[in-house]
Amino acid sequence: SGLAAKLLALQSGKCGCCKKDVGAKYHLDHVMPLVRGGAHDDSNVQILCPTCNMSKKAEHPVVFMQRHGYLL
Repeated sequence: SGLAAKLLALQSGKCGCCKKDVGAKYHLDHVMPLVRGGAHDDSNVQILCPTCNMSKKAEHPVVFMQRHGYLL
């Protein structure tokens, strides 16, 4: 999709969490999950690799990134 291509370019083809190259295997992820009040809007979407997205599920993004050692 146009959004996916835009995000892949903005993220240099890398997962928003682990920074690995996603290639053709990527997931569109709502940064703030819809069930946590996140908007179904382009500004709330990122590219994640399948492993990170399946691990994140509906977790709050700050908690998820802290669990992965990225935020204090």
